[in-house]
Amino acid sequence: MKKVTIDDVAERAGVSKTIASFVLNNVVGRFSEESKGKVLQAVKELDYVPNVNAKNLRSNKSNAIMLVYSKEYLKEPNASTMQFVVEMIKFAEQMEFEINIRTTKNWNSIDEAVDEYVALYNSGRAVGIIFMPAHGEMDEKIFERLFQDYSVNIAVLSTSGGGKKYPTVYMDGYSHMESALDFIVSKGYKEIYYISLKYNDKSHARLKAYSDYLKKGKTKGGFLEYKDFYRNKEELWNLVKPIIDNQKENIAFACWNDVDAINLLELLNIYKVEKKYKIGVMGFDDILLSAHTTPPLTTVHYPFDESAKNAILIIEKGLGNKESPSSHSVNGYIVERESL
Repeated sequence: MKKVTIDDVAERAGVSKTIASFVLNNVVGRFSEESKGKVLQAVKELDYVPNVNAKNLRSNKSNAIMLVYSKEYLKEPNASTMQFVVEMIKFAEQMEFEINIRTTKNWNSIDEAVDEYVALYNSGRAVGIIFMPAHGEMDEKIFERLFQDYSVNIAVLSTSGGGKKYPTVYMDGYSHMESALDFIVSKGYKEIYYISLKYNDKSHARLKAYSDYLKKGKTKGGFLEYKDFYRNKEELWNLVKPIIDNQKENIAFACWNDVDAINLLELLNIYKVEKKYKIGVMGFDDILLSAHTTPPLTTVHYPFDESAKNAILIIEKGLGNKESPSSHSVNGYIVERESL
């Protein structure tokens, strides 16, 4: 006679295998009373005997949080994302958690990605998963399904704001970019050029804010886009040199991140650009090096410590309320130095 499995129980109960597993392992807060009743009834009808070894594996209490880190960030010469990881490890130690890190993959489908993370979570090797994807790298449906359909304990470092159907930590990039542009204009710059990675769409909050700023006629300027994460100083110089050569008034370059801004400051020093008019440079992130450039870099401070703390607290509290997923907005501010 064929042995009854948890798949048989799930099928009889009309629920997913994950929900059946949660019920059988009494994972509090991960199933409804209705689902519980259906699963227990199916167990009785099928005379199902749980696999004791598998049950023990799932009931082992892990203190590990899995951080899924963007593989794109491994290509990008940007210290800011690692600054976030450091802050996460520091706060996790205070909370008596461990941080395990893996990178994103090129999945063949949304289903494949969802299956991988559901299996990871159900294995008991992590009490929760924090995602740190690059903009547009992972389809939001992955996070929605993990949270809504499988009750996986997740938190997502969102690059496109809050208001999602899953728990997020985010910074309002639109308003922070708008404030940065207002600040540059207040310093007397007539043209502002935005140096960023080339995106096929302008849905990223900071890109949209800059585009809207130009449309409203608040400044002149334009996008200066490098091709991919593997940009170098030569490519950066080729973007800005035509602008500088034809400069007829004070201009400023707002950069995607501090690394680009620091490289630009170095290039201006290397080529000893004669400044008949002012050339301003502004970064974004406020990495540690930004205070020690020549001149020191004006930048938008990103609260890495607060972001890391909020992400871990979401996991620690296990906020699985589908009707109202947790969203935490963190606030940055402008750090004025001498590059503007």
